[in-house]
Amino acid sequence: MMFHVYTSYAPSDPETARRHRVAQMTWPRQPWVDFPIKDTDLPRMWQERGKTFPYVKDLFDFACHDRPNSDILVFTNSDIMVRGDACARVAEALQIADACFSFRRDFHHRVETPIPDKDFEKGMDYPGHDLFAFRCGWWRDYREEMPDMIIGFEAWDAVLDVLIRETNPHGVPLKDIICHERHGSYWENPVHRYKLKSQQHNLGLARVFMVERGIDPRHFCIQ
Repeated sequence: MMFHVYTSYAPSDPETARRHRVAQMTWPRQPWVDFPIKDTDLPRMWQERGKTFPYVKDLFDFACHDRPNSDILVFTNSDIMVRGDACARVAEALQIADACFSFRRDFHHRVETPIPDKDFEKGMDYPGHDLFAFRCGWWRDYREEMPDMIIGFEAWDAVLDVLIRETNPHGVPLKDIICHERHGSYWENPVHRYKLKSQQHNLGLARVFMVERGIDPRHFCIQ
């Protein structure tokens, strides 16, 4: 079985709600089972600026609970469009690996209807990862290697990238299967990037994780 994991919430900002609505129009064509996770499903949440954010481990632990090791979880952000063959590409990749990921393509214009599959490759490269897929058994085997990071802020995806690569030498990033309407995020603003407690938390853990493995954190733009 393949389950699509995402955080379930109703954005108060109309533009965010629009991006979610358009992106999620691409989801029903996938042969996965949607598995939305609410804040109330999780044992704790990071709180900052009057908002709450889940921890990576809590989210994936909940999604894997009581599932067999062979089941596949596909995590995406709520504003990610997926190409029609995304599940097929994930299933193919997991024939020779237990985990994989994809970098997204960004479109720097307002998107009112889903981007056609044939146009995904026209998007701009973006270094962030917005799709991770793995078997539940892989997560159980390696979850202790994952620092206790927060979704919604910087660097947790870079850390998961490294963990997947080092435990799946035959796996490769999946290309051009997800895209996104580019928009600003609060943490990316230079005024906030190194001042938010959440950013300091994630960046500090990522820095230690990288250095322990002999990786220069600056490779992932981590100062």
